[in-house]
Amino acid sequence: MNDLSASPIGSTAESDDIHMGYMGRGEIIDSLNELIEAERAGTRTALALRSAETRQDIRDFVRDFHAEETHWCTQLIEAVRRLGGAPSERCGDTYEKTMAISDPVDRLAFVVRGQRWLEHKLDCLIPVIRDGTLQAMLRTIRDGHRHNHGRIRQLVTPR
Repeated sequence: MNDLSASPIGSTAESDDIHMGYMGRGEIIDSLNELIEAERAGTRTALALRSAETRQDIRDFVRDFHAEETHWCTQLIEAVRRLGGAPSERCGDTYEKTMAISDPVDRLAFVVRGQRWLEHKLDCLIPVIRDGTLQAMLRTIRDGHRHNHGRIRQLVTPR
């Protein structure tokens, strides 16, 4: 007798999804929380960069970047709650790493690396999530990071 209700996975539908190569709810929540921590670090970094920056074009970018990071962090928090999880309250360590860099251009170059990390993380995550609505949200976040990555590269490229 095969009693799937006693399965440690939790539900027949989730068990089927896992067997088909999709992530389970707990794994999704953990991954989303990792993204929340990264977005929160991006938000803190943007605030610090904006107050320290003298170039207006960079200040304008950082203003937009902060608004987007805040928006994405909020979306991820709501997604974790919809899945029945508790959103992480931690801030990723990239804030401290970024602020330890004294040169403003090098600092922005480091932010580019963070954007690329998030793009890669999202590229790996999207195909293993079955929920189409969550996939669409993560694609939007990924595409926004790609756009910001390009904008930062333009700002730090010597003219």
